[in-house]
Amino acid sequence: MTTCSAVSCHARIQDDRDDFRRVTEAYCISGQLIYVKQAPRTPRGIQKGDRLVDETIELDSALLVIREAAPDDLPLLLPVYLSNPEYVAQSEGSRGEVGYFDLEMFQRDWQIAQMTPGRHMLGVYLKMTSEAIGLADYLEEYPEDGQPWLGLLMIARAHQRQGLGTEAFACLAAYFKNHHGWSSLRVGVMKTNTAALAFWRRLGFLEVTTDDAAAEKPKVSLERAL
Repeated sequence: MTTCSAVSCHARIQDDRDDFRRVTEAYCISGQLIYVKQAPRTPRGIQKGDRLVDETIELDSALLVIREAAPDDLPLLLPVYLSNPEYVAQSEGSRGEVGYFDLEMFQRDWQIAQMTPGRHMLGVYLKMTSEAIGLADYLEEYPEDGQPWLGLLMIARAHQRQGLGTEAFACLAAYFKNHHGWSSLRVGVMKTNTAALAFWRRLGFLEVTTDDAAAEKPKVSLERAL
């Protein structure tokens, strides 16, 4: 990973990219130049609605591999989700138990994602060890506003505060800009999740709307240019 200042970033991207044959995009965020590569891979065959899609997303940055989740990834990714119990308690619940979430429910959510046009569930892995350490979920076009939304970016509790969330976002943002041609991105955060709000604001997201305080789970919507 190369560090850069805001002034020198553009020039250094131009200079350094020649060393990476498979670079899809080079992206500067929080003073770090992160290379995103489209990694070669054996097609895994993801079911998308009634279609079997062989070419799925796989991105490569300095420390991470981010790829579209397949059924056999879910048991590895479930502990990532469960390692953030405060979020799970606010988002999940079944069998009369607040925050209850298990593999069967995760598999159900994955199936729903496959049937939703333009929705992608991704796993985030450490490049050196292949350990599953994060989750991401994005929608190419939200029906209510026609905008792309990153519905979830989560890092396992044990791997937080190490810059991995920032690197994962930079990797995704570069892909969104280069592959999809998006000029902006939106995220939604529960108003009570102050840590997540601080994270997104630190990455340059600005508030667009806030749900009424009387709402059951008030949410803050934020947006930033890519």
